[in-house]
Amino acid sequence: MDRLSYWLVIGFLYPLSKLPFAALYFFSDFAYYIMYYLVRYRRKVVTQNLSRAFPEKTEQEITAIAKKFYSSFCDIIIENVKFLTISATELERRFQITNHEVVDELYEQRRSAITTLGHMGNWEMAGLNASHTVGHHSLAIYKPLKNKHFDALARKMRARFGMELVAQNRMRHLLNTLDKEACLFHFITDQTPGGKAPSHWMTFMNQEAPIYLGTERVAKMTNLPVFYCHILRQKRGYYTLELKVVTDNPSTCVPNEITERHTQLLEANIREQPESWLWSHRRWKHRKPN
Repeated sequence: MDRLSYWLVIGFLYPLSKLPFAALYFFSDFAYYIMYYLVRYRRKVVTQNLSRAFPEKTEQEITAIAKKFYSSFCDIIIENVKFLTISATELERRFQITNHEVVDELYEQRRSAITTLGHMGNWEMAGLNASHTVGHHSLAIYKPLKNKHFDALARKMRARFGMELVAQNRMRHLLNTLDKEACLFHFITDQTPGGKAPSHWMTFMNQEAPIYLGTERVAKMTNLPVFYCHILRQKRGYYTLELKVVTDNPSTCVPNEITERHTQLLEANIREQPESWLWSHRRWKHRKPN
């Protein structure tokens, strides 16, 4: 049944991805109307998250941000369908790294680096673009999907331009790669730590939240420079990414300092363009232990 579902989805998505962006956004507009007004997909969660993150905003302001979020979210979904067939030229035109020279200099020195990012803008397009435009070999840490066929599809779409996906339980492979070539290791850092995952509690978007410590641990272990990917949506379908320094030398940072720095940079990014963050998940579902 899983295999059949996979081929049905592929049979629908592949011809859809061949359409121009202008046509795809017609489907996005329709999906927005269905999702926001009819299905009301997670509207309570989104409203609660926004209200808690921005207590100074009025109900009308929260509603305005929520509507922009749902519109942006539908655009991202439809943009990601395009990944099946998008050309390198089109990708480079729509997603630009504004200070590319930062990683170019590291690559010339055969040095690796770590990037952190949140679910801002089209974060999937950021990874796709990085694997195409920078000299480094790109590796992204991800959580495999339970359905192996859809997991294979996700890996195929993300790896079209050379990105290598590394499952969370294969971190040793990531470290071994350092001995072979200059790499960029990409970590999404705004996911809620699960189970017994190491975390650090801090104030994030006006709430106490546990922040996953895996990025900091790898940075300390490898002493690689760490950057935050500041992503902004410039207009529909077009994004920019600025690499902001978290630390050049992790070995000099005190415990939790790297985690707090990249989380503060993410918060500044969200406050600059709140509708571009993924508000539909329960980010603050855990309570800080006494």
